[in-house]
Amino acid sequence: VVADFLSRQMLNQKDKNFESENCKFNVYKIIEKVNLTSTINVTDERLSNIRDETAKDTTCQKLIEFIVIGWPRYIKDVPDDVKIYYKYKNEFTVQDGLIFRNDRIFIPFSLRKLMIDKVHVAHNGVENTLNLAKRNLFWPNMTSQIREKVQNCNICVKFSASQTHLPMMSHSIPIFPWQSISLDVFFVDYEKKPRKILVIVDHYSDYFELSFLKDLTPKSIIDALKENFSRYGVPAVCCSDNGTHFVNKTMKEFAEKYQFKHVTSAPYHQQGNGKAEAAVKIAKNLIKKSEQSDEELWWVLLHHRNTPNKIRYSPVLEG
Repeated sequence: VVADFLSRQMLNQKDKNFESENCKFNVYKIIEKVNLTSTINVTDERLSNIRDETAKDTTCQKLIEFIVIGWPRYIKDVPDDVKIYYKYKNEFTVQDGLIFRNDRIFIPFSLRKLMIDKVHVAHNGVENTLNLAKRNLFWPNMTSQIREKVQNCNICVKFSASQTHLPMMSHSIPIFPWQSISLDVFFVDYEKKPRKILVIVDHYSDYFELSFLKDLTPKSIIDALKENFSRYGVPAVCCSDNGTHFVNKTMKEFAEKYQFKHVTSAPYHQQGNGKAEAAVKIAKNLIKKSEQSDEELWWVLLHHRNTPNKIRYSPVLEG
């Protein structure tokens, strides 16, 4: 009876093992059908460049061979230049001449310096630059190489030393993008000219827009708001300080016509409009960084927006 029981248990266990392996096989077949290039934020031109460099790289070709044919059982049987990839062996796939580790594209050696420069354009500091890279890219020691790049960057060091945290005014938490926004105006030298800039920041995502102003008349402010409202919609709440360019009869009529609530911070309260104050600080730094690195402001701003924030999402508006 015991023998019969054990034999049946062994068969049942074999059936379970078979089902488990069959399940894994089906999962892998499903993964193979997923177009991984559609899940990453990399242009077709850049993908073509990565594909070409992967084809030229002898280590990449050895890696592809192991991924497709199978890995040796023991790491001692792996060539020295591929040993570093052995611990990731169950995470690699190959599609259309490209190597992926899970959903991140593998970058061959010849392109790694270029990719570090690309994610570093906005000079966003170590953690933000790493978060941006880790969304799409992979190669061994990427973290330490990016960290070294940022820590040795004069612009990053200069601006990180001057960062301070502004106290924030409490706002009700919005439930969707552009439901609540804050406004502020700041002055900065850009392209060797003094500029007046309106910042509009979304409370939901911390995404902000910059509008260059001709002057500080209510009309200039409202024209900039109309342009942004036509793009993103009319907010429910618009917060600002008590500057005369925000608090005036024309602005009141504009709010009534467009049906949003205009809320102002307490008079003489320096940080009463905290969201906008924080966005102004970031915007000023981005402008200064763009000037010192000879990069176009809008290019730097684009990279800033593509960088995941503290909740690990890009602040680009999502509906």
